[in-house]
Amino acid sequence: MPTNVAQAAQSPLLSHLALNQKEKPESLLRTLKATQEPKVISWVATGLELRADQVPARSAVALFNRFADLGGPWTEDKEEAAAGILGALSELLRLHEEEKLTLQELLRNEVETGKLRWSHTPEWDRLRQFLELLARPVHLPAPLGAAAKGCEVLEQLCRGQEELTSLVHRQHVLPAVSSLLLAATKAGPSSSWLHFATFLVSLMEALMAEKDTDRFKLADPELFIPVWASRKVEPLTDSLLSTLRSSAQGQNPLLQCLSLQALTHLLRHHSPQALVVERSDAPKMSLDLISRCACDEEKLLVAFEFLLLVGLPEGHEAAALVRTAAARLPRSQRLQELAHVLVPK
Repeated sequence: MPTNVAQAAQSPLLSHLALNQKEKPESLLRTLKATQEPKVISWVATGLELRADQVPARSAVALFNRFADLGGPWTEDKEEAAAGILGALSELLRLHEEEKLTLQELLRNEVETGKLRWSHTPEWDRLRQFLELLARPVHLPAPLGAAAKGCEVLEQLCRGQEELTSLVHRQHVLPAVSSLLLAATKAGPSSSWLHFATFLVSLMEALMAEKDTDRFKLADPELFIPVWASRKVEPLTDSLLSTLRSSAQGQNPLLQCLSLQALTHLLRHHSPQALVVERSDAPKMSLDLISRCACDEEKLLVAFEFLLLVGLPEGHEAAALVRTAAARLPRSQRLQELAHVLVPK
């Protein structure tokens, strides 16, 4: 990267753009490592996201280290840079399985040791940076990009990984995510909120779906209560119910489905909250999802599984809705089994 950049009235970003119009991924990575200018970082990260299929090996590690090295305190420029880095990282993880495996192993090793020193600067690490990002005050819509992208990256790393997820739970990630979700929902649902909430609830559902590896310490592993369910879960329940209501009002079936999935995990592991959910409007909103997505097998299964735990609302309309939905997909064995339990013939 040329060092004799004009120092006149140009900003660092404009200077960089003027001299680097068609950089290759290798050059962009070198720039990312060398610069401290948030706007240049944002530009470089965008370029890497667009060239995610061409990046060299271990680019994901370089991006995650750069995120950790952003340091604090957080500013709008740094949040924009973080959003760019995490967006590029998410695209890399989607395209390159080996990059995902590398980051999963690094994350597992560092969280397991408890040192949480993942960057070149010891006082900053990736997971701590992520938690600091979640603790930022909610101001829709601008600051939510980085937090949403961070949730997307962590969800990609944790989904399907029991051991890693169990370790992440011990860093209190789930309560931090649910607190931010509840604060954002109370701030007022909007188009930006729907986008943001989808990433957060997807991460929450992924974290809650994985079984805790410590369950094998019991003679009967099925009796084990996950570490997240043994904590105070009322805020978790509140955030998911609030999101479910807002997503139903905003007619967002994907977010409705994710919220119901997360609530289903909660009910399976925390029976005291079952009464709260049963007395809420969640059962009726699950019927709304059934009527809206009558031919979507995946969403119907989620709604049926949820109703199996909370019970079908009273009335002929609910039973008829379940029968009609099941009749539309006669080849789905699981759907037929659930419908038979919910509405016995």
